[in-house]
Amino acid sequence: MTFATTTTDKRLPFVAQVSGALLRKMDSEPQLAEIDRLSALSDDELAGMGLRRGGIAGKVLGNRFCY
Repeated sequence: MTFATTTTDKRLPFVAQVSGALLRKMDSEPQLAEIDRLSALSDDELAGMGLRRGGIAGKVLGNRFCY
């Protein structure tokens, strides 16, 4: 089986989407672990860090989104 590497190959966008999704998943796992870690803390511990429970995702993922 041979794969065409020209820009007219319709499989390339699919491969790019799949590889992009895998890279995004691998990149997001440390953030998810950080969200889990912070979620396990008490409200008092979060307050000591200047966080509220509702602000955990924004704190961890804030650098990934532009508002």
